[in-house]
Amino acid sequence: MEVGESFNLIPNILNIRYIENPGASFGMLADHRWVFMSLTSVALVLMFGAMIYLGMKKSGKLNRWLNISVALVFGGGVGNMIDRMFNISADPRREGINVVVDFFEFDFVNFAIFNFADVFITIGAASGIICYICKEIRAYRAEKQKIYYAELRAKKESEHEDILKEAAAALVCAVITLLEKEKEEKDGVTEYGGRAED
Repeated sequence: MEVGESFNLIPNILNIRYIENPGASFGMLADHRWVFMSLTSVALVLMFGAMIYLGMKKSGKLNRWLNISVALVFGGGVGNMIDRMFNISADPRREGINVVVDFFEFDFVNFAIFNFADVFITIGAASGIICYICKEIRAYRAEKQKIYYAELRAKKESEHEDILKEAAAALVCAVITLLEKEKEEKDGVTEYGGRAED
């Protein structure tokens, strides 16, 4: 297949078109090859470190998805890097230039031509963003729940304190009443104000 040639894979949806991309994903930074090669190398090292770090952490559902997201971006980045290192352009205008081969072309929309590595990078980045949003929502809900239960506990403690105060006041009143009755009986004062007979 020659550069620029194509054939229809899924009618009105997807074509296979052979394109050489001297830039990054979707043809970005084509004129600044060493800039994005350096950035890609740094990004791959950081993602590799992130995969090791996330792999060592206790894995919950979100961490597993985040691991998968980072792995997809890492795999796509490595795939494009390998393609770029070993694939020299067949186009005479780009003689001796290392390129990535892109071949998926949407037929129903004017969009960049891309390859599997670009798909992995895009899906990994999107799922990573979704994981981050879900994690933030979970943290927000947990914080709200924590505040709610703290307020509920404080309210119950306040109610208990009020009940205890009322019970203590009733007990004090009962003790005072008993003491007054006892004093009255001791002093021999009757109900009608007279003195009890000996």
